[in-house]
Amino acid sequence: MNFYNDLVSWMTAEAIHDLQSRRYLISGLSNEVKHEASFGHEALHQDFKLDALRRLGGKN
Repeated sequence: MNFYNDLVSWMTAEAIHDLQSRRYLISGLSNEVKHEASFGHEALHQDFKLDALRRLGGKN
C-alpha cells in the first residue's frame, strides 16, 4: 500500500509459511483496523513512558 500524500511505502500484509508443519501466519491485514496509519505525528518524550504505553495497549 502506498501513502502518496506522505511519500512512504508501507507493507500491507505479510505471509509466513512453515512448509514442514504445514502452518502459516498472516499479519498486517487492515480489514478490522478502525484507524489507518498516520504519519508526521510529533511524539513527546512522555508518550513513551510506561503509563502512556499501557493506556495505548488496551485491556490485558
